[in-house]
Amino acid sequence: MSSGFIALIPADPKARLDADTAARLETAHAEIVGSTETWFKDYGARLQFIDCGGNFEAILCPACGKPAETDWWGQRMDHAWNADHGFHLCDFAMPCCKAPARLDTLVYQPQQGFATWFLSARNETRGPLNAGELARLEHVAGLPLKVIYQHY
Repeated sequence: MSSGFIALIPADPKARLDADTAARLETAHAEIVGSTETWFKDYGARLQFIDCGGNFEAILCPACGKPAETDWWGQRMDHAWNADHGFHLCDFAMPCCKAPARLDTLVYQPQQGFATWFLSARNETRGPLNAGELARLEHVAGLPLKVIYQHY
């Protein structure tokens, strides 16, 4: 059986939370989502890719909007990965228009991203977070957040 989750990551891939803020954010996220199943995963300094699972649709060039081939993207991911340190966000030229980009500046549909931590809550019944709910979570976190709707 598959499950849905609402995950939060920082908009700045390298942003960190202290333990007290992480606990407050987890509580607020659980209340808003209405979930008793939440977890906070901290990777330390290791940058990780937080994906959307089965919700994946496309990856687009941030400059011209053309779709990126998943094989090309996979090669960029492999090149940027280090088992000891996580991902390194290196500059590269997009194959479609030669515009400069990094893995974290690509347009993921739906949203995905890179982070040193994420917070997730099981979500089987509700729709997307509204602007007010996201603003409340960002206030608790003290930083801008990205929402990733995951399906596994």
